[in-house]
Amino acid sequence: MPEQTNLESSGLSVRSRPKVANFLPILKTIDGLNAVAANVDVDMAMGENWLIREPLVAIWKKVVVEDFDAKDLSYSHGIGGGLPLLSAFSSFFNQFFHSRMQITPEHVTTVAGASTCLDSLLYAVCDEGDSILLPSPFWGGYGAFSKFRADVNIIPTASLPLRTALSSDIVAEVKTSYASAPDPKRIKALLVTNPHNPIGRCYSPSTLRELMAFCQEKGLHYISDEVFAMSAFGGEGDEKFTSALALVDDGEESPIDANRVHVIYSMSKDFGSAGIRMACLVSPRNRHVLEGSMLANYLQTSIFSSIYTTAILTSPSLPSILADLNSQLAKNYALLTQALDQWGIDYLPTHAGFHLFAKLAKNARTWDEEMAFVKQLLHAGVMVAPGKNFGGVDGQIGWVRMSFSIPEKDLRVGLERISETLGLGKIGEEKSVLIYKRQPGCGTHQIPNIRNVYTSRSKKVTPTSPESQNYNWTLTPNSRELIETLLQIMELELSGLDRDGNSTLKEAATYYGQRTVAALQDALRTQREQTLQRLYLEFGDFHTKMADLYGLSNFTANMTDGAHTAHRLAENRLLRKALDASLAIVDRIQSTDDPITQKSLTAKQ
Repeated sequence: MPEQTNLESSGLSVRSRPKVANFLPILKTIDGLNAVAANVDVDMAMGENWLIREPLVAIWKKVVVEDFDAKDLSYSHGIGGGLPLLSAFSSFFNQFFHSRMQITPEHVTTVAGASTCLDSLLYAVCDEGDSILLPSPFWGGYGAFSKFRADVNIIPTASLPLRTALSSDIVAEVKTSYASAPDPKRIKALLVTNPHNPIGRCYSPSTLRELMAFCQEKGLHYISDEVFAMSAFGGEGDEKFTSALALVDDGEESPIDANRVHVIYSMSKDFGSAGIRMACLVSPRNRHVLEGSMLANYLQTSIFSSIYTTAILTSPSLPSILADLNSQLAKNYALLTQALDQWGIDYLPTHAGFHLFAKLAKNARTWDEEMAFVKQLLHAGVMVAPGKNFGGVDGQIGWVRMSFSIPEKDLRVGLERISETLGLGKIGEEKSVLIYKRQPGCGTHQIPNIRNVYTSRSKKVTPTSPESQNYNWTLTPNSRELIETLLQIMELELSGLDRDGNSTLKEAATYYGQRTVAALQDALRTQREQTLQRLYLEFGDFHTKMADLYGLSNFTANMTDGAHTAHRLAENRLLRKALDASLAIVDRIQSTDDPITQKSLTAKQ
C-alpha cells in the first residue's frame, strides 16, 4: 500500500485536518522539550516544582499502604469528581484562598489539567470564532489551548514595560484592546493570570477590582488562572496573592456579579504534581457554566489522581508543607539572585512562582545569538528558556527565563555551570592545586583538585585539612581489603604498591568527597614518590577503560606524571553519568569497614 503523503488523502475529517496540521507540531515540540529536560543535568526551563515532592510522596505511600483497597479499582462516582475530592477542594479554597463566599462541593468540577480546564471553560462560554482579552505577556500555551477545540481567538493587550506590567496601567490597556477589537461584541471574557506567569508577581487587589468592574460593565466573564496561588513567597513590601474569590460576593459592593467569576486551579504547580493531571474549575454562582464545562470534558479524572489529591488537600500537615515550600522558594530565589548580582546580570525581581527573567546573554544582538547562548548552556548541562519564547523582555534580546524550584544542590550545580559558561569561573572555586603536608619527613606534594569535576549527581563534602585528622599511617587489614577490592573493580595493576602491611596510606575520601574518582585514586598512598606517579598513570588507564566501556569516543584524559603534575579532563555529560553508575559500587563498599561484606558486595556486583 502506498504511503499517504498529505492530509487530504488520509481520510481525516475536514474539521480535524487543520488541527492535526497546526497543533500536532506544537505538541511534538513540547514533548521533545520535555524529553530534553528529563535528560539534562540541571533543568531550569520547564518550571516544575521539585521542592514539595518528598512530603507529598510520603503521604501518598501511606495512603496506598493503609487505605487503598479493591473498591478503589471500580468506576469513580460523581459527575465532575467524587464527593470526597470535591469536598477536599472546597475546604482548601475556603481555608487558603480566603473566599468571601462559602465554597461547597457543588461549586467545583475537576478536569485533567489546567489547560484542559481552560479549554472546557472556553468551550462552555464562547462560540466558535469568539475572542477573549489577555494581558501581555502571557504563557505561550494559552494560544494553542484556546484554539485547539474551542476555536477561540486571543486579543492581547499592548505590552507594558515588564517592571510595571501588573500595575493599574494594565486596566487602560485592557480597555484599549477591547475598544480597538474588530468586533467587541464577540469578546466574551477576560483571562487574568494571578500570580502572573511569566512575570512572577501578583496583582494588587485594587487593580483586580478595576478589571472586574470593567468586565461587569461590558458583560464579560472574568476568568482567573490561579495555579501559582500557594507559591507567593515574597516578604514585606511585596504584593501578596489575592484570589478573585476573596474579592467578590453577593453584596452590592462586589465589583462584579459573582456568576461571572470563574477560577482555575491545578495540582501541577504549587504541588509539583503535573503528572497526575488534576485541576478544577470553581464557579460559586454559575452552576450552568460548571455543567457546560463538565459536558465539554465528560471524561472523569483517574481514581488514583483523585485519591492522591484528596489525601494531600486533607492532610493535617498541609499548612506546614506549604510554609516549607515558600521558605525553600525564598531561599533558592535568594541564592539565584545573589549569583546574578555577583555576575552583574540584570534581572526582573519576582515574589511568586518559580521563575525569573535574567539577561544572561547580555552581548547577544540577534535572536539567533540569544538561542546560541541557550544552546551553549545546554551543552554545559543546563537548560533555560530563551526570552524569545515570551516575546523578549520589553522587546530586548538576550534574556532567558530561569526556574529556581529545583533542589538546592541542583541549583548550585546549575549556577556553577552558568558561571563557567559566562567565563567567570566556579562559584566559590577552590584553587586548582591543593598543597598539604604528609607525614613528617615525607615532604610536601601537590595534589590536583579535581573534586569538582564530577558534580552532576555527587554529594559534596566540605574539604578538611588532612593534617587536622588523626590518620593511621600503617596499612590496616581493612584498608588492605579496600585496596584489593578497588583493584578488582578497576582491573588495575599497581606494581609499585607495597602490600606487606608496612606501607603508609593517605585516606583522602573524606577530603575529596566519596563520589569522585579522585577519592578512589588518592586514597592509595605509599612512601615512595614513584608509586604516586605510577598511580597517576594508572588513573589515566582507568578513564580510558571507562571510555571504551561506555563508547565515549570524545573523552580524553591528558595526564603528566611528576611531583608537580596537573590534570585536565575533557569529558561530556554521558561520562559523568557513566562514572556515577560505576562508582555506586565503591560507595557501597566504602560504607562498611567489614572486609567480608566488602568481598560479598564485590562478588555480587
